[in-house]
Amino acid sequence: FTAAWCLGTLGHGVNSSRGGYGYYSLNLNAVLNPVSIGGYTWSRILPVRGQTLGNYDGFNYMGVGLLLLIAFVAACLIYRFFNSDDLLEQLKKWISRNGALFFACLFLTAFAVSNVVTWDSRIILEIPFPEFLINLCGIFRASSRIFYPVYYLVMYFAVSQIARLFTKRGAFLLLSLFFCIQLWDLSGVISQKRHDQGWLLNNPYDLYPTNQRVYASIVYDDIWDGIGEKHDQLIFVDRSYAREPYSYLCNRYLLYLSGREKMTTNIFNANSGGVSGCYDRALALGEQSAAELAQGIFDPRTVYATADPEKFALWEELYGDREEVELVKFEILYVLIPRPVE
Repeated sequence: FTAAWCLGTLGHGVNSSRGGYGYYSLNLNAVLNPVSIGGYTWSRILPVRGQTLGNYDGFNYMGVGLLLLIAFVAACLIYRFFNSDDLLEQLKKWISRNGALFFACLFLTAFAVSNVVTWDSRIILEIPFPEFLINLCGIFRASSRIFYPVYYLVMYFAVSQIARLFTKRGAFLLLSLFFCIQLWDLSGVISQKRHDQGWLLNNPYDLYPTNQRVYASIVYDDIWDGIGEKHDQLIFVDRSYAREPYSYLCNRYLLYLSGREKMTTNIFNANSGGVSGCYDRALALGEQSAAELAQGIFDPRTVYATADPEKFALWEELYGDREEVELVKFEILYVLIPRPVE
């Protein structure tokens, strides 16, 4: 509690419930669906299936090799169980060893699926929850990610059972077989990512999804080289981030830029708390800076940014001929950079 308070995560007036529960949920096809927003070919064997709502947020494709391994282990255990002379005793032992973990996995899976149950591109069931429960679950927002522990536990269980059920040689051969199938299934995405890495040094923003490359290209521009040595902060002067084609996603890249250059900033990109009343100090700083710039006043240690072409037109009118100011126009962002006085 003390650490959270010191870091500012408590007592800042932002609601801990971020919304999104029931929207960023786990699609029932997730482990079979080789689709992600990165556009990679995640399977050479299984076809891409549909999604709906925010199902994309919790990528959980297992791969054909792992799926076959799980099915094989399940078949072996079922066969051993029904061919045992003491079924009830074995079941009691299994429950005593794994019961708590098993029910924890069921709970995590149900929580990940959420009260809005989806299959492919359809909502097949929606269970009404009281508002207080939705707000409570909303603390976790993207519930599909809650399935990750189950994902890894299932993988670990399948591998460990192969080692327990077969000799070392048999286990090695079986795991090698399933590994080869998994490798072939994922070879497309491995090849694509390897190709992408080749662009990293000369074109780092090419590694980003297509719809974000324009934002990434801004923060990798040469104009920012060493800017943190000459300036202390980066201020976004607009009250609203809704101007097209500017996107709130750009905030993430500008936050990265400010952190990389060790500059303070009023830019925020949070999935919690909304905007109203939560970030008034940050927004007020931007408005104050915009008003000062309109009067010809600026801080030489501050970099100013806007997504408003009208504001930038005013800056060009006021500062276009002044040597102590550099104006930079990107595709979706306009920047005023004071030149330090020698």
